[in-house]
Amino acid sequence: FMNPNILFIVVDGLRNDKVYGVNKTSITPNLDSLLSEGTFFSHAISSSDGTRTCVGSMLTAQYPFQSGVNTFHNHKKTTKFFKLFKKNGYSLAATVPDVDLWKTLTENFDTKDMIPKPYEYLFGGTGEKILSQLDKLKKLQPWIYYIHVMDLHKTVNYALPEKFKEKKF
Repeated sequence: FMNPNILFIVVDGLRNDKVYGVNKTSITPNLDSLLSEGTFFSHAISSSDGTRTCVGSMLTAQYPFQSGVNTFHNHKKTTKFFKLFKKNGYSLAATVPDVDLWKTLTENFDTKDMIPKPYEYLFGGTGEKILSQLDKLKKLQPWIYYIHVMDLHKTVNYALPEKFKEKKF
């Protein structure tokens, strides 16, 4: 029995009601396809109002006051999650923001792309990086691929591609 590959996607700032359920307010055919084939956590609750603190909680399974991970400190604690996968024969891949937390988190990954600041968006190069990583991973079985995109983060300001300016999107 071969361990399954794991695609772990975090879209910073994405709200559940926008992409999930009968009353969702966005058209999301690609996400719908992923949801139908995988596992989706529909009742996630943010542990903090800051990205790095929340990621620390997600990857340590502890509240911020327990993990001590915050914007500036204890980022090394987040590596334990992925070290367990590595120990069990997984290849580690990432496409993540090029800032301190993710630099520390991915320092021992097999393959990675760092999204530069100001954050490029999916249509500005990150999408191509993700597709390239998926091609590389075909040779590295089993794998866990952690993607953390910042397209919806309040500090990202880019022009929406013309084809997505219709009201339905």
